[in-house]
Amino acid sequence: MRPPILMGCQSKSGASLLRTIVGRHPDIFGGDGFETHWFSDEIIGSREDPHTRRQKWLREWYEVSEEEYGQLGASSSSGVDFFGRFMESCARREGKQRWLEKTPDNLLHFDLIMEAWPDCQFIHAVREFKDIFASWKTKKLGSLKTLSVKDFVEKVKGSYHQIEHLIGQRTEQYAEVRYEDLVHSPKAVIQDVLSFLKEPYVEGMEDYRGDSREFENVRRIIGRESNTSRSLKKRIFTSSVGQWKEILAAEEVDVIDTELASYRERLGYS
Repeated sequence: MRPPILMGCQSKSGASLLRTIVGRHPDIFGGDGFETHWFSDEIIGSREDPHTRRQKWLREWYEVSEEEYGQLGASSSSGVDFFGRFMESCARREGKQRWLEKTPDNLLHFDLIMEAWPDCQFIHAVREFKDIFASWKTKKLGSLKTLSVKDFVEKVKGSYHQIEHLIGQRTEQYAEVRYEDLVHSPKAVIQDVLSFLKEPYVEGMEDYRGDSREFENVRRIIGRESNTSRSLKKRIFTSSVGQWKEILAAEEVDVIDTELASYRERLGYS
């Protein structure tokens, strides 16, 4: 099994679209959209209890029986080892050579990820911060929707502690992909991402015309509808680029541009 690929981001950064397209590669198992949140206490802190809500979701999404799940857990030395074995098992079942997992909070666990898989590759999906916050205000359910712009800024800053030294750079193991580039020039971006991953480009991979499977899985397994999955039902669109101009107040724009100026510059948004 080849080194894994992990992806992190701010929520609503377009990472789901990127993961979906990269996951269409014949050698990469992309998981069809389930964010495992494996490094959260809900999973890694209670991995030996197969009846927790998120672990039930995980098994149903990946179509893994409770017996198989238990066997993988029994043969694992730790929660992180269990995660690797679980994803490898799913990848092998699909005839894939490596696996990809995207959860926004993977940013918070970058050091742990690199310790567990020293040869893995990490993709940081990025987007104009103002558009991210505009999406949080208008589309995101739950706690993110109620965050003030100052809360948003602090959340962004806090998520970058472990990758502070990498932002704006590319290494053999770390790469950034801008949402705006992906939707405007999908072929060039996917070719570049696959070059980073040392995988051959497959003609037409970027020709994404929409898929309803993730939306239906979220509704069936988790019991709610997902705005992100709803967007994935559509072909690639560019209409949300610059949406902040119609949504954010001038004061909110000023806070984001001022407080996140260093990050915006390094990510190419200044």
